[in-house]
Amino acid sequence: MPEGYVYKFSRKISRNVHILNKATNKTWCKLEHSTAGRNLERISETMPEGRALCSICVGMEAHYTGKPDPRPKKPMTGKQKPFVKGKSKDADFYASWEWKQLRYEVLRKHGARCMLCGADSRSDKIVVDHIKPRKLHPELELEFNNCQVLCDQCNRGKGRHDDTDWRDYKDELEAEAIRHMKTITG
Repeated sequence: MPEGYVYKFSRKISRNVHILNKATNKTWCKLEHSTAGRNLERISETMPEGRALCSICVGMEAHYTGKPDPRPKKPMTGKQKPFVKGKSKDADFYASWEWKQLRYEVLRKHGARCMLCGADSRSDKIVVDHIKPRKLHPELELEFNNCQVLCDQCNRGKGRHDDTDWRDYKDELEAEAIRHMKTITG
């Protein structure tokens, strides 16, 4: 176990054990965000006997320590359809690894805040929107420069009929806010 981490678990014997970062007080599997996370009240430096480590925490431990992931890999059943750019249906596209990777990169660069109204994930669902709609421009569906962050309400209002790039609007607002702060502070 890396330094600065402890095991966190509930009183119930049947429950899994989770790895907790002492500095941030967060588990690797982000369980504290769920109702089950409220039951985690015990902390130990050593693994409690007769319990198993949460499968997500097992994978994260392997990732952070450089050890091989001990979890068994699920064999491909042949039911999974490969994603074909420009040819797949919405459900296939949004479930594809390529989209999830692109979505993550867009959120990492721009943050999880709506570029139109400023809402964040606490007030509304945040989505990554295609500026030029997929239906009209399937060749741009995996282009980073065709994506922007919007809340669900703004995304639904925008629809397929509008291809306004709100990234520029966000940059203008930030620049205006900085200029305003400089005039206030002198």
